[in-house]
Amino acid sequence: MGLWERIKRIFSSNLNNMLDKAEDPEKMLDQVIRDMNEQLKTTKKHVASAIASQKKLERDYQTEMNLANNYLAKAKAILGDDDETNDHLAKEALQKKKHHETLAHQIKASLDAQSDMVEKLKANLRKLEGKVRESESKKNFLKAKHATAKTQKAIAEQISGIDDSSHFEVFERLEAKVNHMEDSAMAQLELNRGKFENQLEDVSFDAGVEQEFLALKKDVGLIEDKATSTPKKTTASTADDDDDFEKLKAELKK
Repeated sequence: MGLWERIKRIFSSNLNNMLDKAEDPEKMLDQVIRDMNEQLKTTKKHVASAIASQKKLERDYQTEMNLANNYLAKAKAILGDDDETNDHLAKEALQKKKHHETLAHQIKASLDAQSDMVEKLKANLRKLEGKVRESESKKNFLKAKHATAKTQKAIAEQISGIDDSSHFEVFERLEAKVNHMEDSAMAQLELNRGKFENQLEDVSFDAGVEQEFLALKKDVGLIEDKATSTPKKTTASTADDDDDFEKLKAELKK
């Protein structure tokens, strides 16, 4: 199983465990992002390690190729002396050249495989980084959506409580009671109004009050006593009487 497949399997397993135990979606979202970032760090370390191995293989390959080229150059130099006694040395140089070429080819095969793996790891790392960024955005959106859902749920529960029939029954009884009080007050006002009007209509005075009232009117000059009437007073006297009458009215008003 490849490194990337192991990483995905571990992450999926951890995520499923979290989902099974999740109680607070917002806390879970934060935890998922933290886990993804930790996984991203781990993946980067693996990719960095793979790249380091690739670089070492490249150096080893180049070293073996340089050695093979050096022995080839030595073999050519030996043969250039035109001394047949040195042919054996030239062959030994070519033998070592071949040995290092063989090692270089073996290293090159490993290097090619390592390079392919590094490219795949880099591509998967870029995908993981993109997923983390996308998840960060989704996390903020889902947290806002969760907060809205909680508010809607609370409002729905409040409405459900208010919608209970018992609340409406209480409201209706209170309304009926208030209406009854209002009707009673209006009826009482009507009764009092009729009683007051009847009292005004039924007012009567004793005979003594009537006689005293007539005597008072005569005394103030509102009724003339023909038997004892005297000539009208002069204008000056009348003015004095008017002044006295106004004073009397003012005193009565006090």
